[in-house]
Amino acid sequence: MGRVKFRNSRTYFFLSLLFLLLLALTDVAQAKASVGISPGSFEFSLPPGGEVKGTFVVSNEGDEFLDRVLVYGTNVKPDKKGNIKYTIPGPQENPLNSPASWLTIKVPDPTKIWSNFPYVDLKPGEKKTVDFTLKVPQSAVPGDYTSVVFFEIRKEKKVGKKGVLTGARVGCRIHIRVQGEVLERILLQPFSVKGLVIGNKLPYYFRVKNEGNIDAPTKITLSILTPSEKELKKVTIEKNGYLFARSEREYSGVLKVNNVGWGKRLARVTLTYESADGNFKVIEKDRAFFALPYSFFALLVFFLILAVLAFFFYLDKKFRRKKAVFEEASSEQQSK
Repeated sequence: MGRVKFRNSRTYFFLSLLFLLLLALTDVAQAKASVGISPGSFEFSLPPGGEVKGTFVVSNEGDEFLDRVLVYGTNVKPDKKGNIKYTIPGPQENPLNSPASWLTIKVPDPTKIWSNFPYVDLKPGEKKTVDFTLKVPQSAVPGDYTSVVFFEIRKEKKVGKKGVLTGARVGCRIHIRVQGEVLERILLQPFSVKGLVIGNKLPYYFRVKNEGNIDAPTKITLSILTPSEKELKKVTIEKNGYLFARSEREYSGVLKVNNVGWGKRLARVTLTYESADGNFKVIEKDRAFFALPYSFFALLVFFLILAVLAFFFYLDKKFRRKKAVFEEASSEQQSK
């Protein structure tokens, strides 16, 4: 009986140890690092040479101590596919086109610098204020500019004998309108589709370009119509788009239209954007193409093959007739 009790006690000991270990691992798994900022965006309208001050409130919304939350400004650089890149200003960059260079950020303790970036430390649940000054260069060109200020958690994680830096970040958008003459110029070009479409898939390509100096919220649709303007298909390419000043974007894809039918059809791109006065303006571009369903194309190919076979049959028959006449003539000459 004593031996059995010993075994049961040892089993209980290991089960209790396993339970405590799992509980500790659960606590570690549930621990999270999270940072929040308020407000989420700023909107400023300033003359060239103008200056304004603002304040962020950064908070530790997780349950870990954050000893290194970096604060830095970036420029917003959209590419032609619509992807946004956030770039830190470099020494070679023109400050007139770099709104992030217009920012001066002041953390509570200015002596806390990591890799040339100021940072704050936060206890769980703690909030701190981070001030900034925005000064527009005197020679800045009027128009819209966008910068994003990031608060990034930097943590060192050990992997074997080496360490790597990991982190997450949250950003605040700062939109600046440099006062002056407003230039509004949105272009929709080129727009191209395949001239002959066999089946129900229409490849398309178009480019939208903002040559103006103000940002433009946009909506883009693509429609397929008959020559009499009957709509066969309409899709939304961009629902809540945003075209930054002095930028462009390309769109391409394949539109499937099951009821396209056959004959001449029209592809129409409609771009709706909000102008500087708050009204909405529309740009439309049409391109014609000829649609040929697979069934009609197969039937056409079938009759074409029949026509080719009939033509060769005709040539073969004609050749045989000539050959028979020639052989008959040769036979008569030999008999003479």
